Amino acid sequence: MKHKQKMAIFIFLIALVYLLLIGLSYHPAQTIPLFLAVLIIFILLLIFSRRLREFFKNIFRKKHEVYIRPPQSVKESALRKAHWRCQNCGMSGREVKLEVHHIVPISKGGTNKLSNLTVLCPNCHSKIPSK
Repeated sequence: MKHKQKMAIFIFLIALVYLLLIGLSYHPAQTIPLFLAVLIIFILLLIFSRRLREFFKNIFRKKHEVYIRPPQSVKESALRKAHWRCQNCGMSGREVKLEVHHIVPISKGGTNKLSNLTVLCPNCHSKIPSK
């Protein structure tokens, strides 16, 4: 949803709250039916408008970070830092294809920085439990 549409919805919701709060102080008997009518219209728009429905789903949905592989240059740096050896068992990169592993997973707030990467052979990498 575009920024203008988000702002329009936000302004509408603020106006709705304003209508309720200010209206209750002046004409309580007239404000509640008007507020309920506007709220029902908004709910119907929400039900029948796919874009509006998706917008509100996305607001309350937990944001999952998309996994982004470390750039090749960072992988190379991690391998050089580890002297092309598994950091767990010491196996050489000549014997097996070494893998770069995130110490703190991206999904748990880890980064692709060199300090969060370690080099492991496939055997050691498979033994690490999923966090």
